[in-house]
Amino acid sequence: MSRTLPASALPTADAPAARPAMTRMESKAEAISRAAMEAIQQEVAKREAKTAQLRAARLAKEAADRAAAPKPAAAKPAAAKAAGPKPAAAKPAAAKAAGPKAAAAKRRAAAAG
Repeated sequence: MSRTLPASALPTADAPAARPAMTRMESKAEAISRAAMEAIQQEVAKREAKTAQLRAARLAKEAADRAAAPKPAAAKPAAAKAAGPKPAAAKPAAAKAAGPKAAAAKRRAAAAG
């Protein structure tokens, strides 16, 4: 035995489903929520417009910078290779022989006396 609702009991596209009336507190909360959502949507729209404006300005500036930048001159690899590597700076012989322990001892002696 299957029970189904008659077609007249179902809501149609022409007539929306009946909602129970809101209480005074519910209607006040709904009004506050609606006002808050409108304010938030306005702020979002303002922020997105500003972001789009700043993005357009940045892209225009980058394009102008690229156009104004001088073309880099072609490097001359033959001249760089001919010069060879630079020689390392030579340390004094005394510093090489003394080592880090001797240098620490000199610092302690200078601080003590």
